[in-house]
Amino acid sequence: MKRLIGVFSILIALMLLVSVTGCGDDDDEGTGSTTTTMTSEQTAQQIQYSMEEIGFASVSAALGEATMKWDGWEKPDISGYGKISSEWYDYQNGWHTYHIDTTMTETEDGITTSVTLDLDEQIRFSMNGTYYEEPPEGLDKLEEKTDVEVTASMVDPEYGTTNIGLNADVDATLELQDNDNLMMNMTESFGLTLSTTNPEYGTGNYEYNYSVETTNLVVTPEDYYTCPISGTITMTVSVSYSDGSSTMVGSGTATLVFNDGDVNSTITVGNDQYTETYTNFCNSDYWISSRSYRDLAKAALK
Repeated sequence: MKRLIGVFSILIALMLLVSVTGCGDDDDEGTGSTTTTMTSEQTAQQIQYSMEEIGFASVSAALGEATMKWDGWEKPDISGYGKISSEWYDYQNGWHTYHIDTTMTETEDGITTSVTLDLDEQIRFSMNGTYYEEPPEGLDKLEEKTDVEVTASMVDPEYGTTNIGLNADVDATLELQDNDNLMMNMTESFGLTLSTTNPEYGTGNYEYNYSVETTNLVVTPEDYYTCPISGTITMTVSVSYSDGSSTMVGSGTATLVFNDGDVNSTITVGNDQYTETYTNFCNSDYWISSRSYRDLAKAALK
């Protein structure tokens, strides 16, 4: 039970990090079935918070995982972990494919927790346009795709039911530059949903979606694991919260420009813009190394 509670707690933490702020200030709340757009300030605050807590980490994880595989890659270990239902590895047409899926249900003290995981990872190595099964000496391009879906539920006789859904799709390319720098271009979509009657989590329905595009994100050969020295990240974010009688929504875009250790952020909501500079960003808590989805999944299932 502790294993599933741990997985569920991680998902809850992610969801609460992006829960809509300022909902209590809605003048129309409780007056009927209404939909209200958050103010520009509320939306910008929500975008900034989710960007700092999830957006930076997701890009850091993708970049960190790709650069580690560039330096040293091994075929996935499929020796079996915990309660994994299905796990396999295949190699076709230049693509290494790893798959894992499982469903677990446990009950303790009357509380039933269920988690379902479905993960696919693909990676391909090439040099001068030719694909190789193993990374060749002179590797100049790495392509990686990740598709993960997680659903979880907790049924508590006292507080009711909480349901969570998470999905992420990542498509990243890492290429060697003439000066031996590595440059990453990536697209990512990420979604979280939460519906709960448990007051501990905030009753209601939450939905959070973002799409990310990194453009020419460059890291140096001296330390491939540090944050980029240049490049741009663009995040498009939408959030929604409903308490059954009213709904609040908001959306906007954040553009992040890396400049030798600093990051300039511009959040755009409608015609309004909010700017901020993250000085010495590379040494901040925002840019953190993260383990791959596969490693996190296996650690949870052991």
